[in-house]
Parts: sequence; C-alpha cells; structure tokens
Amino acid sequence: MYLLRRLNESLPTIKYLAGYENDTHSNIIWNEEAGWFGYTCENYVHFSRDLHLVYISTYHFKVIIEFLREERFQKVITLSDYLSVMKLSPDKEFIAVGSATMDQQMLAVIYIISTYNFSPLFTLKLHDRGVQDFEFSTDSKYLVSCGNFKENRVVVWNLKDQAPLAHSKLPHKINEVKIMPKNLQEKNIIEFVTIGGEQLTYWSLNKENQLSRFAVFFTPVTNLTIPAN
Repeated sequence: MYLLRRLNESLPTIKYLAGYENDTHSNIIWNEEAGWFGYTCENYVHFSRDLHLVYISTYHFKVIIEFLREERFQKVITLSDYLSVMKLSPDKEFIAVGSATMDQQMLAVIYIISTYNFSPLFTLKLHDRGVQDFEFSTDSKYLVSCGNFKENRVVVWNLKDQAPLAHSKLPHKINEVKIMPKNLQEKNIIEFVTIGGEQLTYWSLNKENQLSRFAVFFTPVTNLTIPAN
C-alpha cells in the first residue's frame, strides 16, 4: 500500500480541463523561445431555454495559446470551421490551421495566423472537402498542403502572394507531406514527398510553376521522416 501511494504521488495530475478534441491530429505546437504552446479545442456547448421544450446546441472551434507563466494566461482564437491540423512555421512567425467541411460546395480553408498578435492574417482557399496535412518550407515562404481522402489534392502555396502556385490530384488518399530540407535540383523551387495509399510520391515544382511527380515505391509505410542532412 505504501508503494502504491508513493507511485500515485509521482504521477501527473490534471490541473485544469480546457475542452476536448475530436478528429484533429498534429494539433499541438510549441514555441519554447517565446515561452508558449498552442493547441486546438472543440467545445460542445449545450443551451437549454427551459426544462422541457427547446434545446440549442453549438460547437465552438478554438485555437488556444497558453503562455508559460506562474499564473495561467491564455489567448483564445475562435474560428468558424471544424479544425483538422495545426503547425508552426520554421521562422516562428506564422501558425497555419487547416479545416474540414461536410459540404462539398464549401471550401475547406487554411487559416494563417500571426504569432505577433495571434490574429488571423488571411486564409488560403482551394481544398473542397478537408485539409489532411501541410508543411511549411524551411524558409517559411511556401506551404504544401494535401486534402483528405475525399479529395486527394496536393497544393503548393506562395504565402507572400496568398495564392496557389500549382496543384494536382492523386487517385489515392494522402496521409502526410514532408518537404525536402534541400532541393536535389537547382531548377526547382521546392521538392517534397507525400505518403498514402501504400505509395510514396516524390514531387518537384520548378521555377515555371510546373508541378511534376513520380511514385517511388509501393509499401505499407505509415510514418514519414526526412533527415535534416
């Protein structure tokens, strides 16, 4: 009993509960230099007008920035979409947040948020079902995104112009995208790989904004890591 009590004392405990998350993945970011971390939160709020008749339910989708101080301080960014993925740019100046939509007539946007004041700067609109994954280029000038399994679209974005440079669709789902830290060919603006449908695909975008690809191999790969060197 004494051993169990000592073990329980060493276990982490919940200090507070901010909400819950349902379908989001890759949704925690850290900025250790600035002393904050961020996460997405999906709060389901239930309102009752009276005890028997009318009930109103709503979802609140938030990006929450927690500042690492002695007393809890946070910045809450409320968005109007189902959130799917969130990442921090290498230069720590931008947060990208992907969304999803149940309506094919609506675009699933990517929010670009400033880390200076934690306000949305602009949105990127082309995906029509949902954003599965994305990654910033090493210089934070470009973003490569891929749609969910209902869309399977790959898009290369120019963040300065807030516009797509090129895009293409695959016949199979895409799970993940990784940008090469260094281009193999000087003629290319960016090189990256996607994985999904048991296929790893190599992509390149040249300076004429021509997007090319070829399948490298078929294998049940589930996670993709590219070494820095």
